[in-house]
Amino acid sequence: NELDRLETLAVATADGPVVETHQMEAIDIRLLPAGAFDLITLNSVVENFPGYNYLRAVLTHAVQCLREEGALFLGGVWDLAMRPRFLDALRSHAQEGGDSAGLVRLERSQELFVPRAFFAEWAARCGVPVELEFSTPDIRSRELSEFRFDVLIRRTGRGAPSARAEIGTEICGPGRFGASALEPQPSGQLSLPDLDADLAADAAAYIIYTSGSTGVPKGVLVEHGSLLNLTDALLQTVYAPLVRDDAVRGLRVALVASFSFDASLQQLAAALLGGHTLSLVTDEVRKDPALLHALLESRGIDVCDGTPSLFSLLTDYWAGHGAASSVATFILGGEALLGSHLARFFAESAHADGRIINAYGPTECCVDATLYVSDVRNYRNYTIPPIGEPLPNVTASVRDREGRPVPDGVPGELWLGGAGVARGYLDNDEATRAVFVPEEGRRWYRTGDMVRRQHGLLFFMGREDHQVKVGGYRIELGEVECAICNAPMVRNAVVVAGDYASRGVQTLAAYLVPHGSLDVQALRAYLANHIPAHAMPSHFVFMSRLPVTSSGKVDRRNLPSPVRAAEKEDAGRPVSGEIETAVAALWEQLLGRSVEDAERDFFELGGHSVLGIRLIALIEKTFGRRLSLSRLFRTPTVAGLARALEEHEEEGAAYSPVIPLVHRENATPMFLFHPVGGSVFCYRALATRLAENHAVYAVEAPGFSADWPQLPTVESMAACYLKCIMQELERQKHAGPVVFAGWSFGGLVAYETARLYRRRGGKVDGIILLDTVADNTIARAVVRQDEASMLAGLFSEQLPVSEDDFRNRTGQDRLEFLVELGTAHGMLPSGFTVVQMRRLLQTFHSNALAAARYEVPETDDGALLIRPMQTSRSAMTMTDDSLQGWGRRLRGGVELQWVNGSHESMLLEHLVEESAAHIRAYLADRQENRLESRG
Repeated sequence: NELDRLETLAVATADGPVVETHQMEAIDIRLLPAGAFDLITLNSVVENFPGYNYLRAVLTHAVQCLREEGALFLGGVWDLAMRPRFLDALRSHAQEGGDSAGLVRLERSQELFVPRAFFAEWAARCGVPVELEFSTPDIRSRELSEFRFDVLIRRTGRGAPSARAEIGTEICGPGRFGASALEPQPSGQLSLPDLDADLAADAAAYIIYTSGSTGVPKGVLVEHGSLLNLTDALLQTVYAPLVRDDAVRGLRVALVASFSFDASLQQLAAALLGGHTLSLVTDEVRKDPALLHALLESRGIDVCDGTPSLFSLLTDYWAGHGAASSVATFILGGEALLGSHLARFFAESAHADGRIINAYGPTECCVDATLYVSDVRNYRNYTIPPIGEPLPNVTASVRDREGRPVPDGVPGELWLGGAGVARGYLDNDEATRAVFVPEEGRRWYRTGDMVRRQHGLLFFMGREDHQVKVGGYRIELGEVECAICNAPMVRNAVVVAGDYASRGVQTLAAYLVPHGSLDVQALRAYLANHIPAHAMPSHFVFMSRLPVTSSGKVDRRNLPSPVRAAEKEDAGRPVSGEIETAVAALWEQLLGRSVEDAERDFFELGGHSVLGIRLIALIEKTFGRRLSLSRLFRTPTVAGLARALEEHEEEGAAYSPVIPLVHRENATPMFLFHPVGGSVFCYRALATRLAENHAVYAVEAPGFSADWPQLPTVESMAACYLKCIMQELERQKHAGPVVFAGWSFGGLVAYETARLYRRRGGKVDGIILLDTVADNTIARAVVRQDEASMLAGLFSEQLPVSEDDFRNRTGQDRLEFLVELGTAHGMLPSGFTVVQMRRLLQTFHSNALAAARYEVPETDDGALLIRPMQTSRSAMTMTDDSLQGWGRRLRGGVELQWVNGSHESMLLEHLVEESAAHIRAYLADRQENRLESRG
């Protein structure tokens, strides 16, 4: 009856019907407008949710979408309290009738059972006044009526949240659905789950996967004994010296590491098992030194565990703001700690009592295996801080290639044994045998790291297998060399890493012998298809031959300096002025090379979209003003960015998604519309090849880089973008024809915008569709996938991920996992935040939904359709229609042209000329036909 009444209210209005239906995943309710709905129904779908956190997020977003007195109805929710009885009923049914299908399905499925108490707890914390009503489905089915319940959640608009129904006692198990499981009991004790007191030290504690940046990720299985040994060592070494006998409270510890990394385990275990207070640090705070410093000080943090890169950001902040830290101890690991890090910290007198602990350890040896403590008395003793001594019950051995111990002072591979060594790799015996070596009753782990032992201390010297870390990423030099040598324009090559600019920035230099003439940009474009962005060499040095030793091997020590080789190039206009000098310094920090020419192109010097995003973040941090990516796109020079900062253009100018790429007077404008991801970096190479005859603009998704609302349909995008396009045309005083073009999803927006422009009286000179599909059947299938399938399809070609990787994570965990993995593989820039990832995914999903909703209308127009010859998983392709559905929608005809490459690579530097040539020919033919018709 309640539902009938609400549905009647929803449609009984003098202004017309207001009922809206949306086919989407439940979590995408957050894309709908707030306060717009009288009724939202989720019938028999909660059972498919991946967990309680997912359900919480859906409910919270849904009530925000309701008007006051509106209602959210959840039908057919599996009752957790009834699950045991439901299993008994299924067993009885199987025994009586011999049909066990239902029992097998339930036991093997991930169907979500929910206690009624969950809704009461959520209602008390959701921040919106609501009332709850529970009822039993009135259905003649025991499965639906006895073991399920319905929930009606009404947004009251007044008073505090309430639960108007008796919930009763639920059998749900502590910790299963929320914080109420830890409410104080009458005895004053917390209700905790029963723990097995006889748990063995060799029982598995956790499985954590290596990043896979140098191969397939491997699951490292670590035992309880290893984790407890690490905890004991940290409590003795790090925490005990800080605890005073008269202390009235434990220490305060910052949990900085993401939960998807094993560094978080040492912070969690040592702090909680030691009786200390753990303070969680969000991703946004972790990446912002000002916010992180404020948190450390306001919460009185005693111990902060992070990476040298994070510590370097803090020391920069302290130096730039005349500040200091009250943190007693910093634990730094995961990267090489430099002496300069220590010098900057201890140069501040306020840090005289502080300690810096250099922690070293591979994932396979339970986070940390060795420690070294630096303080104001000893930090000058070593130019490169040692990684120290092994933890208690951990053994370190330095050995040669044959596994024989070497004397002190002689470099060798570090072997680790003792309590910290993991059991091995999960379900990968071959990989386990390769590095976990049994010897005389003891198991050793071969780290592959080169060290030397001196005066009882270990010093890290690099990787044995030419694996290096650049910008925090592990890179296998051999893999980069192989990719370069496979390029058709290269005869031979060698890649080395070094701090060539003496600025503390490790970069890669590629020395190569070319086949005839070689264009560096073409080589960069080729490599972009074969190696991650973070593995792209910053320096390319051409040589007639590579130097060799007497044994015929490449003599890496006698390779010329890539910096001196670059200095021989024409310097152009020198960098001048305070702002240009500061901008050039940021370029040098990112590119790892000297920047002397103020007019050199950022992308020609080795920059790419990943580094571009990082550059914008550094500019905001340095100057306190934010430039848009479009500004870097339009003026990718030191001089251009300095002018924008001097003139404060970005602060006062109204934002427009229309970005000028190529300015040309009295030329036909061409507008290139963004693909599904929202960014328009993909059009940079194409724009330069169309510059001779056209003024070229790109149209980005506003939600990608501005605080504009998400545009839910292709029609709304076209209307919004056309308004901005008309303003640009008026500024340029252009009244002639216009060309509309787009790659992938951008082709749909280009087509709809052209259609709308023509309806408003404008002249369309051409429509260009770059591998765009007109039929939305495939797009609908994509958005109907659950989130795990969608994310796997979106990222699996760039990252080593599967559906299970996402299905086993929910909400914030998925975002953090994506950010960490994307950063490690160079798909995302260092410093990319969870907030940015959420915005990126929302942009993608909103555009994907728009594609699914768009029914391409028929018109009298014609178009050029360019398709790549290679297929790929992420491309939406109609295998039975070469014209991709456009033939029956464009009555003016479709000109089809094929090009080399795939959907992802067709616009890259080394392939884009083919598409540009077809575009130029197509537009030239149209112009010639118009002249003939006039004649």
